[in-house]
Parts: sequence; structure tokens; C-alpha cells
Amino acid sequence: MSDIGKPWYPADYGDWLSLEEAQKQSHGGISWWCWPGREDEWLAPEQQRPDGPLDKPVFAKAGHMYFGKWEKHETEDWYMWHGFGIYYRSNGEIFIGDWYKGKLCGLGHRLWSPYAEGWMENVKQGSVIQENGVGKPFLYVGRFVDNWKHDKAATAILKDGTTRVGPWEYNQPVGDWWKDHLVLKKTYEVDRLLAFAAKSDMEETDEADLASPSLKAKSILVGNLLSNEGDERQISVAEAKEMSVKDLDQQQMPKLKQLGRYSRLQPSDFPRPSSPEIEITFTEKYEIPNLVYDKEQVAALTEWLTISVVGNGADLCEMERYARELWVMGLHSETLIKKTCSTFDVICWRWMKPYHRKVLLRWVQINCADNQFQSQLNWITEWLADSVIGYDADPLEMGYYARKLFVRGHHSIAAIQEKVKSEDVNSFDWMKPVHKRLFLSRYKHSRT
Repeated sequence: MSDIGKPWYPADYGDWLSLEEAQKQSHGGISWWCWPGREDEWLAPEQQRPDGPLDKPVFAKAGHMYFGKWEKHETEDWYMWHGFGIYYRSNGEIFIGDWYKGKLCGLGHRLWSPYAEGWMENVKQGSVIQENGVGKPFLYVGRFVDNWKHDKAATAILKDGTTRVGPWEYNQPVGDWWKDHLVLKKTYEVDRLLAFAAKSDMEETDEADLASPSLKAKSILVGNLLSNEGDERQISVAEAKEMSVKDLDQQQMPKLKQLGRYSRLQPSDFPRPSSPEIEITFTEKYEIPNLVYDKEQVAALTEWLTISVVGNGADLCEMERYARELWVMGLHSETLIKKTCSTFDVICWRWMKPYHRKVLLRWVQINCADNQFQSQLNWITEWLADSVIGYDADPLEMGYYARKLFVRGHHSIAAIQEKVKSEDVNSFDWMKPVHKRLFLSRYKHSRT
């Protein structure tokens, strides 16, 4: 469609609905506007536009509905969607996120009504994710740029729970979604997102239910989102760029960055696919029916990640998502992380992007050296670097080797020297060949 990527309709060309009318017009009569923003703020069930009818806060056009913030155009006499808002498409798709001058930008969600025909039948014509030639509806959590699904590591979830994480360009996954994107084992976050498209909203609820995994679930993953009616048809990158809006303030709009047609999300080398550490990833299921974040603690963790760990250029939304993950795990402060965490813990946090995980690995290696867990790993790491591999060894790589030895029960240098034999070293398929040779050649010397 020619309107892909362009701003949404001015409000003056639509109708206004009450919340009751908007609920009746949705598939299954759900309260589709009940979803929190990044700060866990809930839109008050009232008119958000200054000149809109007080008793009818939902804007509607051609079966589509919007409930959220507005801003008046700088020069024209009409309003744009601007700020946090929820957009309900006529086919049952629901887009949640922050809008900029009528366009979805930044982290957000694309969800489905549980009663939408496409979701119930698990079929969506023209979907960019297909299984055996059949287009599949999917949930999307990631970054949007000018209404496009456009992210280096977005999460897509099928109705059966199949989940992949990888790069998206102009509403399409880069490469083969089934083969090239990383498999994400089912987590409580995925359960909560799927619950949005699986549980009835018709029963009466109280305030305690607003944070439960239902249609009124609070968002934990924060991601990317949206486009118009033909958002998933095949298009060329040149066509996409041509349809981009050029008259907006480009200094304030997020910039599109080409990922490359054959690029894919690169998994960290720490651990590698053969590592048993992968096996313990995403195995915990948190039972938190009424999760309420401590905003001050989350804000402090976000500031710590932004300033002390990742540094300049950190995406505040991503850092906040990481902070929420840490908070849910019980790591409520930087001090607690220093006292209890090790690089072995960090490597299992696959919800963190590979580069950010590497940076945090280095931070933990340096700043958590006083706690018992990390000090054991540091001793092994330094021993490998100084006495076994050599002084030019990569500290992150030596840390990886230390964790591999640690997970096999070798918790000290003495234990390694006593129990690890030359034939064991030959079986270390996770160690680079040159390092394996150095290990073998210097092993006897290091034991003396």
C-alpha cells in the first residue's frame, strides 16, 4: 500500500467512541486499551485530547481505534498521535508503544486479540513468517522506526510459543526466521505475552488482577512495533526508503540503519552452542501473579547500567528492560549484584544482547572479585592467562574457559591440577586448537 510508513490520519477525519463502544467493536469485546507504558503508568480512562468529547475518549476510523496521547500539529489545525498510546486494528492486531508525530517509534509490542479470526485460526495471509507455506500471525516485541518493525534483536512469538530473536528490517526478518534467528526457550515473559492473546477479558476483575498475566498484563519485555494495513507484504529496501516521510524533524526522529540483507544477530562466543551452560538458560519459571515493580530500585539499576556498565550511547529503554529483569530475579541493587553475582551468572542471562552481556561480564569480573563466587573464577582465569595460555591471552576468553572448567566441578586451581589429565584436555572441544596445544605443552610446568 502507498501509505506504508506515512503518518496516521488526522483525528478530524474520524469518529469518537466511548470505552464501552470501543469494547463492543473489538473482537470478543475485550478491554484492549488496558496495557501499561514503560514506566508502568496506566492511561486514565478519560479523554486524552484537549478538544475531544469527554465521554468518548477513543478515536475510530474504518474499524481501527486509538486510545492514547495527542499533540497538536505545529502549523496545521489538527492533532497527531503523540506519546504513549494503544492502537487497535480492525483485524484484531494491537500496537502498544510511544508515538511521535503520528508514527510509532521506539520500543513497543504488536499483540493480537484472542478472538481475532487470524489468531484463532492461526493463519495470516501475507505474513512474513510462514510454516509449510502457511502465513502465521505472531507477537512482536522490539523497536519500531517510522512505523516499521526495525531492530537488531527483536522477539517474535508464534501462537504455539515458538520464539525467535534476531534482526528485522522494514517489517521483515533478516534472513530465514526459522534458521537464522536465535531460539529463545519459553520464559515467563513469553507466557505473559501469550496470555494477552489467550485469556478472556469478559470476567470481572479487580485492581489486583491488573498485574496478572491476562489481557491486563503489565509489560515486562519492552520492544518494537507497527505499520499500516499492508505492513507485511514483500517490498524492496529502495521502495521502503522512498516511502519514508521526509518533512518531519529528522534531528528528533530515530535514524534508520541498514543491517544488510544477509546480516544476522551474532551470538556471543561466550558460551558457544556446544556449551552445557546453554542447557540451564531460561529454565526458571517465576511465579509472580501480581508483580509490582519498585520504581526507585528499577530506576537506580537503570542508571547503574547506563552510566557504569554500558556507558555513553546506551539505549535507556534497553537498560530499563535489563533493570526489570534483574529486579525480578531478586537483584535489587548494584551492591547486591557485587556481593552475589559472578560471570557464570551473567553468561546465562540470554535476555541481554551479546555485546551488552560481554561488557557486563567484564564489569563483574573486575567489580565482583571480592565475593566468593567470582573470586574462584578470577583465580582460575588469571592462572590460565598467566601460567597456561600466556600473557597475550584474551581475558574474556580465559574467563570463558574458566567457566567451562567451573561448570564441570573444577572450582579451584588445585582441583584442576589434581583431576584434569592430558587426555581430558584433548576432549576440550570448546577450547581453540592453539590454546589446547598450549595447555598441553605448559600443563606439566603449571602443575609444579
